[in-house]
Amino acid sequence: MQFWQFITGFGDSMFALPAAAVVTLWCACAGTRGQTAHWVAMVVIATVCVTASKLFYMGWGSAEQLPAFTGISGHATMAGLVLPILCALAAQAYCGSGRQRAYHVGQVLALVVGASRVAVHVHSVSEVVAGLILGLGLSQLFLHALQRRHAIGVNRALVTTCLLALMPLLLAKPAPTQQVLQHLARVVTPYPQASARLN
Repeated sequence: MQFWQFITGFGDSMFALPAAAVVTLWCACAGTRGQTAHWVAMVVIATVCVTASKLFYMGWGSAEQLPAFTGISGHATMAGLVLPILCALAAQAYCGSGRQRAYHVGQVLALVVGASRVAVHVHSVSEVVAGLILGLGLSQLFLHALQRRHAIGVNRALVTTCLLALMPLLLAKPAPTQQVLQHLARVVTPYPQASARLN
């Protein structure tokens, strides 16, 4: 179980959001404004979709209708979005090539993160699959944008520094995203009975 708890940390907001910020920094420092804006849009879309699905479950009483689906898995979504792109750009910085192969490695890592959410009994298979489809789909869209450029000139020293800075975050406590969403659901739900269920 400790193995799965460690693996699941790759999709936690405590790691995934800083990792997404690192990708933004790499693109910005490489002077690729279009790709930077595109990446930020992918992260925003993923965040909005996950948040909306969970708020719908928490605040609008969908539990009776969809007992096995409490919302898109945020861990699976962010792992599917961030890890393939992080691996691809890091490989490009270190090797100057191999971006596609590294991207596939990131995809496999994302699938393992998704499996960890089921293993630790936090999400159902359907919730994880939905998250992986969303995250991997968005990362694929961003990869297509990168394909138009042979390289974006990510500085190797910057990549190394950022990756080393990210590693300790895997040992940090999980981000309190669920509590934040529950609080938000109490505020926005129009149904008192649904709000009571969150207490």
